[in-house]
Amino acid sequence: FMTALSLFNKGLYRRTFDVLNEPPRTGTSAIIFESRRAAFLGIYGLYLESEKQKFIINCGSGQSNTAVVDGLQSSSGAVNPSLAELTQHLLQALSRYPDDSYLLWLLGVVYRAQQRQQESVSTFLDALKFNPLLWCAWEDLAKEVTHVCQLADVKRNIEAAVPPDTLPFVPLLLRMFSANVYKALALHAEALVEWDIINNGLVAMVPQQPKRASPRVDANGRARSVPGADDANDDDGEEHEAAAPLTTALTESYLIAPNSCPYVQQHLAASLAGNGSHPSALAVYRDLHTRWPARLHGMDEYSHTLFLTGDRLGLSTLAQAIYSLDPFSAQANVAVGNYYAVMRKRDRSVYYFKRAVHIDPTLVSAWTLLGHEYLEVKNPNAAAEAYRAGLLVEKRDYRAWYSLGQIYELHHMYPFALHYFWRTVQLKPHDPRMWQAAAAVLLKLNRIKDMVRCLECAEQYEPKDTDAYADIVRTLAQRCLLFDPPKAMAYMVKLMACEGRKEDDEVHFLPMLVKFFTLKAKKGSTRLGTNTQSTQEEVSTWLGSATEYFVRLRDLIDHRSNSVDHDGNYSPTRGIGGSASVSGAPPLEQLLHIQALRLREYEDELLSVQSTLDGGPR
Repeated sequence: FMTALSLFNKGLYRRTFDVLNEPPRTGTSAIIFESRRAAFLGIYGLYLESEKQKFIINCGSGQSNTAVVDGLQSSSGAVNPSLAELTQHLLQALSRYPDDSYLLWLLGVVYRAQQRQQESVSTFLDALKFNPLLWCAWEDLAKEVTHVCQLADVKRNIEAAVPPDTLPFVPLLLRMFSANVYKALALHAEALVEWDIINNGLVAMVPQQPKRASPRVDANGRARSVPGADDANDDDGEEHEAAAPLTTALTESYLIAPNSCPYVQQHLAASLAGNGSHPSALAVYRDLHTRWPARLHGMDEYSHTLFLTGDRLGLSTLAQAIYSLDPFSAQANVAVGNYYAVMRKRDRSVYYFKRAVHIDPTLVSAWTLLGHEYLEVKNPNAAAEAYRAGLLVEKRDYRAWYSLGQIYELHHMYPFALHYFWRTVQLKPHDPRMWQAAAAVLLKLNRIKDMVRCLECAEQYEPKDTDAYADIVRTLAQRCLLFDPPKAMAYMVKLMACEGRKEDDEVHFLPMLVKFFTLKAKKGSTRLGTNTQSTQEEVSTWLGSATEYFVRLRDLIDHRSNSVDHDGNYSPTRGIGGSASVSGAPPLEQLLHIQALRLREYEDELLSVQSTLDGGPR
């Protein structure tokens, strides 16, 4: 076994399998391993050898060395020809060792490569049943969850296979599993809640050190001492409060315990960055890098956060530090690529991102960033190949789907663009930007009603105090006028109430609202004699809305009429004329002039409805 282990560490995987699998002298073709360890190491070596041969075949000498993207993409999408043989060996080994969790995990990986999702999920669950601490099985099981609605079912299956009272760490591992799924599905707010509970739970398991102050990381990444942490006369509750971390999804600074897990700290910072809390994420990342300066995992995400904040000095310092540690690591090359990207040296950034994906073809962020840089240098074909290569590794990366949709939209291939945008909508249904992108393509395909449905979803998730919300309801009001005027008026009301509206919106929509509510109040007032008192209240409400919008329209016209000349004619530098012709005015001023002439008509109609309402039922 030690000889086989040495061969495995040297990368001689086929010889590892041959040494551990000595053919029996009886002449049968059965494969016999002397122990569980030998069975797993031999078959796992055979699996790695088949993966290496698949890569060599698909990126062989017939292809150009410069076509790194095409070569790695086709290698990632190819099928391992030895999967059937591996399945046979694993089933034969499991017949002898049915409770071996490592063999079950490897069988699940092979099933997943064969696109047998149900079998892979059940095999991963069996592996966790025999060994709940097998973290690779947790990670691979998380990759099978492609939508948040599947998470509850998978968690129930895990709890049935691995009861929470089996080991004290099982509930914590289940939360880490949920947090990883939330992060992969870009549900960062939910992931933050899970990571906060995990961090608190891990620190609670560590023996308390009341005389040691826990460093508090502020928004600038500087460590501060917690007041009262060194007081030896404090009670147990105060000691626990001083040592426990105050990491919640709503705070801007985090109290990281001295013995906190760097894995949890890394994913906590990544979820903060994904949730938009970049100062807090940078504070946690700086603390992580200070405590573990030789750690490379997660440094690519750290460099991307620095890129998003435009911190050139911090990005340069980080890139130099980790590149000096290991220049042949994918994380170091991604950090250097991000540095050149923020310096707008596109050719250098493309070079280092290509190095990163060549070193580690499974690093999804490197593929996505490489695609972004190809778009910057006006090479959409290579960008599309990079995005597709990343999707072959991780199909839940919405950024790659969204970018592919943009590329096809740029090439006026709208049906293909709609397909990719619809995948982003499925992955991030609560992001209004995804709905807006799909709506823009539907408009170009002349599918107006479908576009309105997408914009209604975007309006539901967009915050009301943003300019984007005003753009959404403005478009909805304009498009709904074609087939549903009452709905269009409802969106006009929302537009008039939001802060992001423009003066042009008031000029165009206020007259429509005045006429709409006046007409509703007028029709309602004619039926007062046959309806209940509630109808009179409705008429009063409609009349009040019409009066409100009439006053706003009148004030707008008065404000714009302050620049009228003494003769009552329009001047390009002044504004609305009285009754004179405005043929030389801009379209907006012409519309205002027309509405000014109709103010008396609107006012007479409002007074007529008001008199009918004051007179009561006839």
